[in-house]
Amino acid sequence: MAARSRAATCGTDSDPAALSIAAFGTTGAHHGLPALPEVANEIAAIVGRDRDGAFPGLAALDQDFTRDRLKLAAREHPLLHVASHFEFHPTAPQRSGLLLGDGSLLSLQELWDGGFDFSGVRLATLSACETGLAGWEAGLGMNLATTLRRLGAHTVAATLWRVGDDSAARLMSRFYRELSRGAPPVEALRAAQLAQIGRPARGWDDTAAAPATMSGPWAEPFHWSGVVLIGEIDTALAPLAGRAV
Repeated sequence: MAARSRAATCGTDSDPAALSIAAFGTTGAHHGLPALPEVANEIAAIVGRDRDGAFPGLAALDQDFTRDRLKLAAREHPLLHVASHFEFHPTAPQRSGLLLGDGSLLSLQELWDGGFDFSGVRLATLSACETGLAGWEAGLGMNLATTLRRLGAHTVAATLWRVGDDSAARLMSRFYRELSRGAPPVEALRAAQLAQIGRPARGWDDTAAAPATMSGPWAEPFHWSGVVLIGEIDTALAPLAGRAV
């Protein structure tokens, strides 16, 4: 299993069509970092028309994943998903960088200085390694998740360790499926995590107790417990009428 070093006007809640997503991914190997073949499947499960994906919107893989497209998408889509490598430098967090599809790195410093605005993003999901770990700069915790929050993102989903390419794709697919049904992010993540450990998948509004034991190939905590939410975690996203559940 490959490890990821994954080291505007947005409408209102009463307007389901406003909940479009921009999903970006890097599948190729760059700078000694391994390829991420499951990223393509992850993006396909999130973005699609009719019943092909959880939300309609933009899917940008590899060479289509650029600084300019990311900056524009953050102003045009209320949901943002990024699946790639992230290189975390705890002692110099401003140098930490997100691998773009063209092979270049987008540093935290560049995010601050490059005119990025995430104030229209209701949920940004950072499906890459260690995006929620904090380095220390001028006495402040600094990472990719907090940077997006400070640049305006309402809610951010981030990771605490090096996530697996295959297990992350599976978890994110279920996470967005639950979001499309109207689950608040915290409940969508809970449902996705329970499904990952082998509990029968009944949906985010199922309040039955979790099983006492965990089973299945994804039951180890490594595969499901490293994703955390920051921000408005219990604010529901409006369900999309006619979407698959």
